[in-house]
Amino acid sequence: MRRQGIVALMLVPVLLGGAATACGQVTMAESVIAIQNTPVRVATHTRTAGQGRTPAVVLFNMHDDENTSVRAGLDVLRARGGRLIELRHTGARNVTFRMDTARFTADPNRIFTDTGARLTLERLSHFDARAHGALRSFADAVLARTGLDTARIVVTLHNNTEANYSTRSYLPGGEYAADAADVYLSPSADPDDFFFVTERPLFDALKRRGFNVVLQDNARVTDDGSLSVLAARRGQRYVNVEAQHGHRRQQERMIHALLDVLARLN
Repeated sequence: MRRQGIVALMLVPVLLGGAATACGQVTMAESVIAIQNTPVRVATHTRTAGQGRTPAVVLFNMHDDENTSVRAGLDVLRARGGRLIELRHTGARNVTFRMDTARFTADPNRIFTDTGARLTLERLSHFDARAHGALRSFADAVLARTGLDTARIVVTLHNNTEANYSTRSYLPGGEYAADAADVYLSPSADPDDFFFVTERPLFDALKRRGFNVVLQDNARVTDDGSLSVLAARRGQRYVNVEAQHGHRRQQERMIHALLDVLARLN
């Protein structure tokens, strides 16, 4: 199927807050990737680390209403440098676009496989072959623009709501139990704050630090089009840092701990 509907426009970088330091400022540059004629902005926040280096790990936020994770990620950038990339459109979780007179809606974390893109269209609007092609092209463009198509490590930032989605969702009897190879639920941590990983060494390392962790069953996981599914297929190390809306300090602490663990594993 021919994919279509991509438009890209580079915008001017701007400086964000604070005086210059020895390690530099946090800068933000925007570009636009369009689904048909609907623009989605890609905001890239960067702060150089010591000696002008930018760490290889990129933090990625794809749901435009999960702002706690962005604030936590920026806090980490200010402390240790790095890059954070977020998708911006309407401030809502899902992206909506039009083709001719038809309107389509999709979850931006359900578009990274053909099956997932089809399912998210069917669930949130309706399936159309041209819309499916445009959505898959958009997904490919996002991966290329962010560098996640070739990255060794994929780190995403997400937020959830109370009693909606948590570590418990993967325990026996939970909605996503079949997708998990292992689950660790800490007796001292909020179940809403957890890591979702695709490799056992990461699971074990984060568990030892007392965090809630879910290990994806890469052989049996449902193909829902999420980035964790694609990363596992490609052999990329994947981590989702998931925290409840408003748990900014806890999510910041989780990101710091993850970066320390990744540095040791590498």
